[in-house]
Amino acid sequence: MSRAVQPLIAAFRMVGTRKAKLDRLLWTPPQASVELTPTFYGLSAAEMSTRFSTADTFLFDEDATLGNRFHASQP
Repeated sequence: MSRAVQPLIAAFRMVGTRKAKLDRLLWTPPQASVELTPTFYGLSAAEMSTRFSTADTFLFDEDATLGNRFHASQP
């Protein structure tokens, strides 16, 4: 499973800005990227409850579930 988590994190670092809501007038909707979904990497709903270390982030204490990390990165 960790082989699937690392590419998901990398995708958010590389193309995560595509989901940013930069157009306040909503003339163009944000582009959806299939690369930013856990299912694209074969991660199931059950795996989203797996706890990982979050020591390298400022979002959580010591650890958090993959689902918590994913939802924290959503706009």
